[in-house]
Amino acid sequence: MVEYFHTFDLTYKYILMQVIGVGLPKTGTLSLKDALNMLGFKTHHGGDVHTNVANMKFWVDYLSSKQQGCAAPELLKSYYDGSGWTASCDFPTAAFYEDLVQLHPDAKFILTLRDPESWFMSRYRMLVWEAQRTQTLLFRVLKGLGFPRYMLYEPLLDKLDLLVYGETVTRWLDLCASLSECEVEGLYRKRYLRVFTEHAEAVRRVVPADRLLEFRVQDQWEPLCSFLGRPVPSEPFPHSNEGLATLDGYNRASHRFDIVTSPLMWLAGSCGLVAALSITK
Repeated sequence: MVEYFHTFDLTYKYILMQVIGVGLPKTGTLSLKDALNMLGFKTHHGGDVHTNVANMKFWVDYLSSKQQGCAAPELLKSYYDGSGWTASCDFPTAAFYEDLVQLHPDAKFILTLRDPESWFMSRYRMLVWEAQRTQTLLFRVLKGLGFPRYMLYEPLLDKLDLLVYGETVTRWLDLCASLSECEVEGLYRKRYLRVFTEHAEAVRRVVPADRLLEFRVQDQWEPLCSFLGRPVPSEPFPHSNEGLATLDGYNRASHRFDIVTSPLMWLAGSCGLVAALSITK
């Protein structure tokens, strides 16, 4: 299968990134994205990575270089600035706060937070969903046929999770083969909750206090707008990521994408078109 990957513009002239969210996924990052967009920013989110093969390829390559100790941080700047993003949050952004604070010396940083236990349950449900999706028949078929999105999906998740959490989607599947469901969840709870605390502490050490806002979505507009110097909108603060409802949305979107990209569907459509043309002759 022919693959086409976009080449990011490396000749940027200006620092475009003004706001950088460094909270872990499932801490209200989608609400933050929508809020920032309402304030006039063009905001990158982890979901933007998975809807674009070029972006997925960039991050797999960059994370591979990171593992090998030869990643060039300037490529992060080219990724964001070269595509015109003025704000970003969620993964992969939050994993590279140390590089981004140096690359964007005038940017402001937002550390989204929530109750650790509720965060873990939400993040763990997402992990389970991600892992189970890679085991579906359609996913395996499309991956085996060389569809880029499906070939890149697991490496992207595993490399990023390994970098931040030290645990991966693949390891979850392996553990489930030998341990009970409760034992696997217990292992991930211990690891994830430790990372949750350590990540917040590290961000506070690295990001200058005058450039950092610790934010919970329950705080709504006032602290966010004050920090960014923007007027408070008349619209309610967005609450865009409501637990299991979001996973249902991801499932629906993924199923639609799987169906549209399915070679079986294209084969059936082609046969139908040939049959229709034959009848009209």
